[in-house]
Amino acid sequence: MFLLPYNFIEDFFIVVHVARSLRREARHNKALGSFKSFGLFSGLGWCTAQIVSLLPNELGSLGGALALPLWIVHWRLVRRVNRLMALA
Repeated sequence: MFLLPYNFIEDFFIVVHVARSLRREARHNKALGSFKSFGLFSGLGWCTAQIVSLLPNELGSLGGALALPLWIVHWRLVRRVNRLMALA
């Protein structure tokens, strides 16, 4: 019952590797020069809030309420980066 779902843990690795990959791409693609963290901070915040949301109290509710906006911010940024890469 208290084991963390695998996909919640996997999200941390996905966020870190996507940000690392985008940082490498930015070295060759000038269209990505305006980005700083490539979603690393919003993504890790979202993943952390997602884990906190599993707690069965007010803190869990707060984590869930925070996870959704962070998820939206993160994936909007990733979508914007994808759009810029498609145009380049």
